[in-house]
Order: sequence, then C-alpha cells, then structure tokens
Amino acid sequence: VAATASSSLRSLPFSSSVANLNDEAKRSLSELLPLAMKAERVFIRGRTDSTGTVAGNRALAIARAATVRAAFASGGVDPRKLKVSYCVTCFVASNDTEAGRSANRRTSCRQASTESSSVAGASTKASALPARGV
Repeated sequence: VAATASSSLRSLPFSSSVANLNDEAKRSLSELLPLAMKAERVFIRGRTDSTGTVAGNRALAIARAATVRAAFASGGVDPRKLKVSYCVTCFVASNDTEAGRSANRRTSCRQASTESSSVAGASTKASALPARGV
C-alpha cells in the first residue's frame, strides 16, 4: 500500500499594516491547532497586499508568519515542526480594490500529515526565514 500525501491549507486573515491576530484569525487558529498537533510538519507563509514598500512588506510578512508560529507553539505544537517562510508577491486577488487587498493580507498554513513524505502543491518560491528571525 503506497503512502498518500495529505495536506490542509488554511488562511489566517490580518488587518492592514499589522501582524497581530484578529478575532477571525484566532478562531481559525484554534480550529487548526488540533490538526497541527498531529501533523508531521506545519508550513506557515506570511503574506501582504501590494501597498507599502517592498522592504516594509517583507518585514510585515515575516512578522505575520512569526506571530502565527508563536501562537502554534504557545498552543502546544512542537516548534521543531513549524516551518516558516514569506512571500510579498503571492496574491490571491487583485490589489486594485480594498476587498482584494484584504484577501491578500494573510498567513497561509499547510499541515503535512504523518503519512505524507511531501506536501502536495507546496511552492518552493518563498524564502525561508533566518532562524534568528523567528
């Protein structure tokens, strides 16, 4: 019997220009926590909309990923399982409208199950964060 790759992708929304979890993100995180506890790895990618400078968006994306990583760790997820990256050009909607920008302000989380040897659909475009950054 071949092992199957299993993953779950979920986005945690953020308000403009901040890296703290809003109520909606906290609810999503609490739903993800039991899955993350069982997962072999949890991939967290911080993202932004296109407003602001490239350097500012990079710092914000990193901060958002670090916030989610810290929340998982404080919820009991083994920090060694938490893999963090960021992307400042990974948009799911147009940045021409507030609704689109709002959709782009997020941190995505993907859990790899213990049965999987790789995560289906995982992108390798994002840079890994330096260990000292998170």
